[in-house]
Amino acid sequence: MRENQNIRNIANEILELQESIYEYINTNRYQADLIRDLSVWNQICSSLDVISDTTMAILSYCTGTYPNDKGLQYIYTYGLLQSLFIQQDAVKNLTKAFGQDYEISDELKQIRNIRNSAIGHPTYEPVKKNVYYTYLSRNTLSKNGFSYMRSSGNGEDVFHDVNVEEILEAQLLGVLEKYKYISDVLKKADEEHKEKYKEILVVDIFPSSMSYSFQKVAQGICSPEKGNVSFGGSMLESIERTYRSFEKELMDRNELQGNESLKYDLDQYFHAIDKLRKYFNNQAEGMTERDARVYHYYIKEKHSHFVKIAEEYDEEYLS
Repeated sequence: MRENQNIRNIANEILELQESIYEYINTNRYQADLIRDLSVWNQICSSLDVISDTTMAILSYCTGTYPNDKGLQYIYTYGLLQSLFIQQDAVKNLTKAFGQDYEISDELKQIRNIRNSAIGHPTYEPVKKNVYYTYLSRNTLSKNGFSYMRSSGNGEDVFHDVNVEEILEAQLLGVLEKYKYISDVLKKADEEHKEKYKEILVVDIFPSSMSYSFQKVAQGICSPEKGNVSFGGSMLESIERTYRSFEKELMDRNELQGNESLKYDLDQYFHAIDKLRKYFNNQAEGMTERDARVYHYYIKEKHSHFVKIAEEYDEEYLS
């Protein structure tokens, strides 16, 4: 069997769609929810790995050299059919992990039946009230397929011819159909999430008067007359309220869950604000004016970093 380009194209589509699923589950706002239930998270990750691995196995079977040794021919045939079986299970478990119903197609069910009869339970396969026994024809083993006889307890013998190329194409088409469905479900969920917030610009949380607030905080530090200290303290409170609103907006969008870097930056920012508040209230023992200037410089300069993050979120939600 020479490489079937159609099989290659279908496999490439599967792997491309898999990347879109990986992108979804690795997005912080969704990953945090998925990881809360480690059973679900592990089921998703394990299923994705198995589907990728078995797709690679199928492609290698198609492009590789089929052995002349009869023992290895059995190994190749057994391995291929088992790969198809566990790939189907992985697709089913992936679908269910995302909370979707799964129903196997007739084409995939037939492939499953071939595996069960030929290599899964060949010596004793109970089906309803009958038991079947399978004989795989050694002389028919080839890269292109094989034949087997299925005998029942009532003396009935049925011969089956398996075309490997046909079942591989049917298998991958079935996997592709399920992947498209899952990808569409996740894409719709992402669109609905963004639609909910797209009219609210995160960057609008930061008023244009922020530079004035930073200026007055600096004035309260450098020119510590009573009025300047009081007004500088009130401007510091205004800055903190703005950043609490920023933090809440990101939490509402589930953007802080799992984003340890951003959470750390915000914690550092609030720490600097708290230090300045204590300074204005004469509660920062040992803290000098120079120290206060350093903290002020930090919150003033770090502000542009958070504005940029807000703009990036707005761009993503509006895209």
